[in-house]
Amino acid sequence: MNRSLKALLLAACLLLASFTLAAAEVRPGAFTLSPMIGYQGFDSNLDIDDSAVYGLGFGYNLNRNWALEADIRYAPTEAEFSGGPDVDVWTVTGNVLYHFQPEQTLVPYLVAGLGGLQYNIDGT
Repeated sequence: MNRSLKALLLAACLLLASFTLAAAEVRPGAFTLSPMIGYQGFDSNLDIDDSAVYGLGFGYNLNRNWALEADIRYAPTEAEFSGGPDVDVWTVTGNVLYHFQPEQTLVPYLVAGLGGLQYNIDGT
């Protein structure tokens, strides 16, 4: 496992450990803001290095069962070959969520959505 992946996993564990367990609640008319950090593994046929991913999600609860959500994510990476260009990968998604038991502490949900992905390669 490379150093950057280990550092990312350690940071994620420390961040998760700093949160306390909160009761989930679906409130109609509430907005949500969700910062994200993760790791993107690219298909080896693309010749792009795997990378950390940073993102931000926005949501709105239409009522107790239905919600809308959108997010944008950014993965700064580069081509795998020597001297390859930098590659910025942007992902945008829009989702509809259905909460099955919005009054419970644990709220299972089903999500469906659409998204797009764009590669920006330096020099093109």
